[in-house]
Amino acid sequence: AEALRVHPKNPSLWIHAASHEFFGAPASSALGLGPSSSSSALVDHDNDDDPSVPAAGGSVRSARVLLQRGIRSNPTSRELWVQHFALELHYVQKLRGRREILRLGLRGNMAVEDDDAEDDGQGAVSDALPKVVYKNAIRAIPDDVPFRLRFVDVCRGFPETEGIVAQVMESIERDFEDGVEAWMARARHAEE
Repeated sequence: AEALRVHPKNPSLWIHAASHEFFGAPASSALGLGPSSSSSALVDHDNDDDPSVPAAGGSVRSARVLLQRGIRSNPTSRELWVQHFALELHYVQKLRGRREILRLGLRGNMAVEDDDAEDDGQGAVSDALPKVVYKNAIRAIPDDVPFRLRFVDVCRGFPETEGIVAQVMESIERDFEDGVEAWMARARHAEE
């Protein structure tokens, strides 16, 4: 906390603190953070099944607050926006996993009705929050195709993100219709 007060313009400190809040492990040891990798703490985190990583943490609310404060101090920090987006995708994935475990547990005891309608209106297990983060990010940093493509790269690490990828590509097409970078990005995306 002291480091954040002294160095509020250092995005990697905000990311490090948010990673610690959400994943619970000391980010420097659990995530292999060093000078070159400190900015990818939330995107690259994959220690959920590692018994050597402490199980503390898990506060998405605290991690979210830290990243939002970091963004307020550094509104054009591409890393903070991408990490906030990744945090929301991690949280959606965590909720989907919990829901599936509960569904499997209930199947053993009684019949379970299909509750896919739960995803719509409530936003609990939807991609609404990552989409909001993306919209706010492109509002803060509007003229950067490679920045937008980083959101597509993050989505590749998560299941069921096709809708978000489609939204990113549509925003590139809409906002950069004549740009060479945009055409190249759309062509590469069409190949995949």
